Amino acid sequence: MSSSLIQATLTAGEHLREAIETEDFEYAATLAAARGVLVDRLLTETTPAMHTAAEKEALLAQHRTLTALFSTHEESIRGMLATFSQQRQAHASYHSSPARPSILRQVHG
Repeated sequence: MSSSLIQATLTAGEHLREAIETEDFEYAATLAAARGVLVDRLLTETTPAMHTAAEKEALLAQHRTLTALFSTHEESIRGMLATFSQQRQAHASYHSSPARPSILRQVHG
């Protein structure tokens, strides 16, 4: 079980790396959350003694790679998050405003 969980974590991390490198930050956010769940499971369902030295090194290497990528793309990620936040606020504002008569209702009404 430990090896399959580690493999799933490494695979999710690889997909996350690819998403960050291609600046698909929306997908990267989804992958980061999914990988986080896997890492949490690794921490709660396994013990360090259950992992081989190679598995530990692979996880550490991936952690270093992802940390470096997040650092490199930090400004782009912040920009995407700001844009997403603005879009969400505009969407909420639009849906909270009173209904306006539509052009179709004016023409056909």
